[in-house]
Amino acid sequence: MIEALNLHRRTEDAVYYAIKTEPKDFNQGYLGKLKCSVLEEVELWENYLQQANSNESYLAGDNFSLADIAFFPYFAFLVHHGLFMEDYPNLNSYYTLMCKRPSIQTTWPSFWKLKDNNSVIPRSFFTPNNHVAD
Repeated sequence: MIEALNLHRRTEDAVYYAIKTEPKDFNQGYLGKLKCSVLEEVELWENYLQQANSNESYLAGDNFSLADIAFFPYFAFLVHHGLFMEDYPNLNSYYTLMCKRPSIQTTWPSFWKLKDNNSVIPRSFFTPNNHVAD
């Protein structure tokens, strides 16, 4: 569960920089490194799920747990902002499973259901063609 904070911290660093920095002042190399850091963390979670027992649908086993509660909001944020799920089949399955939960459907931000939600962070923020590698 504590490992979910790594995803939170890395996501927060990239998003905070994007929100608080004027577009004319963006250091694309630095922003790219922040995004790469997020994607490296996502890859760790993909590998974790791949190595886990195939009958364990949730992060910590067969049952929904605090680990899922800690991890899913940050992961859903990334998906909402363009994380290319086809690169992460295990996380894609996990995301699909979690999205079916009534608690997730009830608490889903209503503006995420809109096609154009006027978010400060563009929906394409974490897509590969927006990803700047060093």
